[in-house]
Amino acid sequence: MLKTLEIFFRLTGGLYRPERFRILVLAVLMCAGLGLQVFNPLVIRFFIDTAQSQGELRTLYLAAALFIVVEVVVQILDGGTAYVGSDVSYRITNGLRSRLVRHTLRLDLGFHNAHTPGQLIEIIDGNINKMSHFFQRLVVRMIGYTLLAIGVVVVLFLEDWRLGVAMGAFLVIFLSEHSVLQRIPLPLWRRERRANEDLYGFMGEWLDGIQDIRTSGAKGYVMSRFHEAVRGKFRATFKAEVVTVIVWGTSMFIFSLGFAGAMALGAYLFLGESISIGTVYLVIHYLGMVQLPVRYISHEVRYFNRHRASLERVQGMLETEPAVVDGTSRAIPPGAVPVEFDHVSFSYFQPRTVLDDVSFSIEPGSVLGILGRTGSGKTTMARLLVRLYDPVDGSVRLGGTDLRDVPLKEVNSRVAMVTQDVQLLHGSVRDNLALFSPEIDDERIVNAIRLLGLANWYDALPEGLETHIEGANANLSAGEAQLLAFARAYIRDPDVVILDEATSRLDPATEAVIERAVSRLLKGRTGLIIAHRLQTIQRVDQVLIIEEGRVREFGSRQDLAADPASRFSLLLKTGMEDVLA
Repeated sequence: MLKTLEIFFRLTGGLYRPERFRILVLAVLMCAGLGLQVFNPLVIRFFIDTAQSQGELRTLYLAAALFIVVEVVVQILDGGTAYVGSDVSYRITNGLRSRLVRHTLRLDLGFHNAHTPGQLIEIIDGNINKMSHFFQRLVVRMIGYTLLAIGVVVVLFLEDWRLGVAMGAFLVIFLSEHSVLQRIPLPLWRRERRANEDLYGFMGEWLDGIQDIRTSGAKGYVMSRFHEAVRGKFRATFKAEVVTVIVWGTSMFIFSLGFAGAMALGAYLFLGESISIGTVYLVIHYLGMVQLPVRYISHEVRYFNRHRASLERVQGMLETEPAVVDGTSRAIPPGAVPVEFDHVSFSYFQPRTVLDDVSFSIEPGSVLGILGRTGSGKTTMARLLVRLYDPVDGSVRLGGTDLRDVPLKEVNSRVAMVTQDVQLLHGSVRDNLALFSPEIDDERIVNAIRLLGLANWYDALPEGLETHIEGANANLSAGEAQLLAFARAYIRDPDVVILDEATSRLDPATEAVIERAVSRLLKGRTGLIIAHRLQTIQRVDQVLIIEEGRVREFGSRQDLAADPASRFSLLLKTGMEDVLA
């Protein structure tokens, strides 16, 4: 239990400072409410003892009125505590959710390839929601119930030291036993969290591929996998719940024994005339007050274990360090810059090498065409240039500067990459082109749209730049989506542009429009074009042919085309599409 709280406060460290005032209000409301809860049974004890000794009726009326007023105030304070506690909980856990999203965005592609979108959603949203529940129902109440137990022990000690010592000893023994027992189901709840993430991960996969699943008749396979994932989650949850119920029942049995012992002690002291009948009531009432939080905590032990498993998953993600470390020391020279790969080797997973001792350079403002079969390492070279990964050996330089020494933000602003898979976002046309940047004005966006061949499409939009695009479900042709991606890159005004097979899936008519857009996009910039088609490679200044991760040929396009012994010349003669497919 204490370990769970320790992990929670470690994860949320630094998020309490902005909420200091609300936390202070929460503490005041909680302490006032608990103080009155401990005080009100004393009023009843006074009422009983006064009635037994035949005190004045007026005094009894005043005691009854005081009890009612205090009880009303307690309910108001409890409501205020619940409201402020929920507010603080959502603010703190939303802050943690933002921290987790920022950290996830910093992690490299290797991490994202190892985790499905569904798993990440479950960790970021599902586990954080459980942490909000943890703070509201457990942390706040745990602190309150602890203070309540201390108050009860103190009051009973003042009434009769034997009552206070007995109550204090019982609570210490019970909580120690409870702390040991509640560890038993923890491994089972960890398995339950993993099973839950596997289920969400699978659901994310089939939702992303719903079109292919329906057209290929794979619904039976999907349902089989779905039932398997659901059964795995059911088995994990069932085992954890059963063990938790057994632990809860054991704790309640031990508490019942202590409750009976405390009542026997109260009866013994009353018969020995050490305490009054009102004090006997006080002991029984306080036992009931302590029993409620103890029962609550024992019942919520399953949530402690669930939340600890969730906390550990969040903690594990936050402790994951990105393989690509942000550079801080050097900047790239302004303007079109040379690109250099210097003895670069790279591997996604050892021992398979994707790039092996790759070296070449591109002059400022010139365009390199990269040719190779699927899986030869073309896209990996592009990913290294935008620093989605870092090379295992060698270095990638931009303007003579090793990219590992350059801040990632500057790399992102200086290098733009356009692929054949255009990612459209749920948002306006402006949001999709400016990527939510407030620094890009509307005039700049509209100029890019018209310059790159989207004027007719833009003029037909009902609300101009404010027209909403439904993400991947947007009613855009492949050519329009590709032109939007070009416009997105053009607006950023990069110095290096990478086109990763950006026109490979377009028909010839659409490709002609795209080619004009490519010419405008590459003008005055250093470019890399990864292509399968001869039409795309005609504009380049240099050609690099890569096979199985090694440079097979590199040189001027004209020189290689004129050399009958070159690999590029052979491709031109035999048909590049067939050879490189």
